[in-house]
Amino acid sequence: MTNNIIKNTRTFRAPAAVVSLPDMKKKTDAPSEDQMALEFAAENRDDLRYVAMWSRWMRFTGGVWSKDSTLAVYDQVRTLCRRHGPARAATVAAVETLSRSDRRVAATTDQWDTHHFLLNTPDGIFDLLSGKKTPHDPERYCSKITAVSPGGNCPLWIKFL
Repeated sequence: MTNNIIKNTRTFRAPAAVVSLPDMKKKTDAPSEDQMALEFAAENRDDLRYVAMWSRWMRFTGGVWSKDSTLAVYDQVRTLCRRHGPARAATVAAVETLSRSDRRVAATTDQWDTHHFLLNTPDGIFDLLSGKKTPHDPERYCSKITAVSPGGNCPLWIKFL
């Protein structure tokens, strides 16, 4: 009886599947969807925001935050996934979805355009109370911009002010 137990134990010590597991793990060493979502948020923390109430990504383009209406963010996620292997549609969608909730890119509706006396122009942001101009700043969350910047001789505008 003791020989049968030892014999059975020897049978289970080194089956072929256990020996090949480390080899299979090396072949599929791609990061998880969560890890790729964290990587995406880290790479885009300065120029992307996701507003859940709008179900929309916003991108800072140097002077203004604009709506992503062409799935450019989804394409950007797809590019990131390709760096780690084949970009399956389910993986790309999962990474994009997980990225939305990352605190580095998550935004609320009430943080946009809150400074009522700031005028965002192609030349910079003008404080209409003090008249001072400051450089564009993504932290001001301006989603609107004028077509032209102040300058030159404009007596009608000065008279209006």
